[in-house]
Amino acid sequence: MRLLHTSELVLKEFFEPRVPKYAILSHTWEEEEVLFEDIQRPDKGEEKYGSIKVRAACELAKGQGYEYIWIDTCCINKTSSAELTEAINSMYRWYEQSDVCYAFLGDVDEDKFSLSPPGGLHKARWFTRGWTLQELLAPDYVEFYDSTWHFIGNKKDSPLCSIIADITKIDENILRGEDVLKISIARRMYWASRRETTRIEDLAYSLLGLFDINMPLIYGEGHKAFRRLQEEILKTTDDQSIFAWWNSQVDGLPVDVLAHAPSDFADSGAVSPYAPFRFNRKTTLITNQGIPVEFPILSLPSLSHTGDSPFEEIEAILDCQFGSAPGTFPTIRLSSVEKGGTRTQKRYYRIMRDMTTVKSHDISDLFTADVIGFDPTQLDHDVYKNAKERLPWSCRVDSVIITRHVPKPKRPEELTLIPWSLSLLSNEAPPDSTPFWLTLFNTHCEGIIIENTYPKERWDESLRQLRVPLLPRVVFEQGYVRRVEGIFNLRIIIRPSLYTVYTRRYKHVFVTLVIGRKSFDRRDSNLKPWCRIIAPPIEPELMPSYMEDFNTGVIDAQPLPSELTHPLARNLDLGVKVRSMEVSGRFYHMVNVYEIWPDIPINADLTLSSWESKPADSVDDVVHLGFEGLG
Repeated sequence: MRLLHTSELVLKEFFEPRVPKYAILSHTWEEEEVLFEDIQRPDKGEEKYGSIKVRAACELAKGQGYEYIWIDTCCINKTSSAELTEAINSMYRWYEQSDVCYAFLGDVDEDKFSLSPPGGLHKARWFTRGWTLQELLAPDYVEFYDSTWHFIGNKKDSPLCSIIADITKIDENILRGEDVLKISIARRMYWASRRETTRIEDLAYSLLGLFDINMPLIYGEGHKAFRRLQEEILKTTDDQSIFAWWNSQVDGLPVDVLAHAPSDFADSGAVSPYAPFRFNRKTTLITNQGIPVEFPILSLPSLSHTGDSPFEEIEAILDCQFGSAPGTFPTIRLSSVEKGGTRTQKRYYRIMRDMTTVKSHDISDLFTADVIGFDPTQLDHDVYKNAKERLPWSCRVDSVIITRHVPKPKRPEELTLIPWSLSLLSNEAPPDSTPFWLTLFNTHCEGIIIENTYPKERWDESLRQLRVPLLPRVVFEQGYVRRVEGIFNLRIIIRPSLYTVYTRRYKHVFVTLVIGRKSFDRRDSNLKPWCRIIAPPIEPELMPSYMEDFNTGVIDAQPLPSELTHPLARNLDLGVKVRSMEVSGRFYHMVNVYEIWPDIPINADLTLSSWESKPADSVDDVVHLGFEGLG
């Protein structure tokens, strides 16, 4: 790689592992950038407007003790296709190995800058470009500067980290340094779905490092570059979320099984990787006939079916998780190419349809039922026998070939509604690493707004899950453990009910949800979940001290009864319940907040929302409640 000397402004070439410490610049290209050939002729480079940016970056790096800096405009000879290919395939690693990255926001002015929306940072062009995604994620230390080179902050610092996460939709724990390769393919594509590049091919080439892929560059191939990228990804991973994309503009039409562009993943942000529940699944391959893939398949009989081809259209269940409903797997609609035959692997093409529809269910199932919904991959379980007999469709695990040749179907078919799949009551103790899952579903209430969360680095907004730390074994030997693992400030919005129907106003409830783990017996090394709703809400700045005081015993943490009933407040009460459950081989502590009316049992449950609530003048009552329950 070539590095620019920060004092002499000359280029010097280095080869790994003898590369000195260096700073690196991330910016958006403007008019009159200083190029590689301009550095060879200093008199010509000084005439360009971009020389101001180059000199400022060099002065900043030199002031921080760096002798060299890497700048993409002038450190790559773009007239050499071989050098350009090597540089783009190495760029993620170069940013990753830099000591510091300067993110220069040329359109953010100091006078107009604000960390609060609609501040200048939210409108910065830097956050809309394709190449800057890897430049944000790869370096460990990224410093942001405005157009006058005034320091804004580091990407890991608060509140800047939260603001960047809000703008880019990238998880805060990833911005703070967690391995990006643990994130599903679909969600990483989602981060890039609204970004732009000058050349179509760069939509794919700018993502090479994000997926740890190397491949040759062929400028002029257009959107084929993005398909090549996906084919290379399939050679290195078994993550089927690469198929979990939707494009409403081609709804009902035959499509390629692989996406056309990153924008096809714009609705795939909630897709997460899932541990394969079929460990002996056949390997996904790329062949000249198509892509052979093994799926669990749901099939509805066709009116014109034959013995050789009993099903013409199928729903293939992907090995990944969708949304916050436990056990909800994305599906893709496939249509058979042949109407008959005895092929061991039948050929299908994809028809663009919406994701699997999740049917409604009774909230009381979360507390009483052993099975919620239906898991088509667990047909051998005794608990599914009755459900299986009632099904109008069949389920099988099969290997099919998804072809790129997509004939247009004679007529569009109606979307098959598939029951949302699974939640099995766990029959064994979950491991200590079991995360908390806020499983709150939408029925009668407007929703829950999460106002504040602590600790943010362990909270996954897209999955509504809170990861927990592993406790040292010596803690259990003390015989009594009671810990707080997460604190959430909630604003619960209740629709007009039979008690407020005449006012038609909304009821807002402000509470704090505290979740944690406990163990009361030295002989029992399994931590059990617990949860509590308290009021008035804990102030955000007091959350860290509250957790520390609770976990160190400053706050009294005596064992509580299994259930405490709070008196009804204005004909309204809230309940909270945590239940350990197994979902296709994985364990979760599922936390539910529900509403209780006087003459009706559990009749309404709540959903987490990110939208703005009703205006304050529409509020009927502000209610503060307290309730605690144990799992």
